[in-house]
Amino acid sequence: MRDFEVRNNTIVSYGKFSGQPRWAPHFWGQAKQGLADARERGAYIFDITKNDIEKFPELIHYDIVKLFEDKEGYVSAEAIYE
Repeated sequence: MRDFEVRNNTIVSYGKFSGQPRWAPHFWGQAKQGLADARERGAYIFDITKNDIEKFPELIHYDIVKLFEDKEGYVSAEAIYE
């Protein structure tokens, strides 16, 4: 995966992840490898693991990550507490 310019844990580089959390490319790469835990209405869903939290400590208060790619190819990502 390429490097992105990140400020305040948000990707500020122009491209498909612009404005998204710094962990979005990591989970998107897993989604493209077929590693999502579930699919729902076009979104890829991942259960957040200990390994994810070690890599991205800001996810500690959340349970799942959802990613969605729009028609223009931009990815939206959110962490959710269930």
